[in-house]
Amino acid sequence: MNQRVRIGYIAVFVVGAVLMLAPAFTDVFWFDEAYSIALARQSSPEIWRIGAEDVHPLLYYVLLHGVRALFGESVVAYRLFSVAGMIAVALLGPTLVRRDFGARVGLLYSALVVFTPYALFQATEIRMYSWAMFAVMCASL
Repeated sequence: MNQRVRIGYIAVFVVGAVLMLAPAFTDVFWFDEAYSIALARQSSPEIWRIGAEDVHPLLYYVLLHGVRALFGESVVAYRLFSVAGMIAVALLGPTLVRRDFGARVGLLYSALVVFTPYALFQATEIRMYSWAMFAVMCASL
């Protein structure tokens, strides 16, 4: 990977991280996020029971329960978990996408992930969207 592409990756990730992290530090949340938080408060067997009747992937709630166990009842920690999912999606650019399609395509991929307004919005949602995107992209690659 040449120096210009490496600098491009660094710039994309620094600016992208700032754009994703800035709105993550708020305690305000909406109903769907409240549902995720309420489910994360349940015991593991209860998460499985409730999740069996839900349409969303159960693994997200189990992982969110783990975030709660590690960091306590923190909306910011929940949001940062979703941001981590979107950063994981963007990190596929310099890793798997670069390996399969080249460094410039990997850089373009990461830039599109990081700077697409809808992805930036989903990055801070306390929902499974960013981690679902990561799982789908890994399966696709």
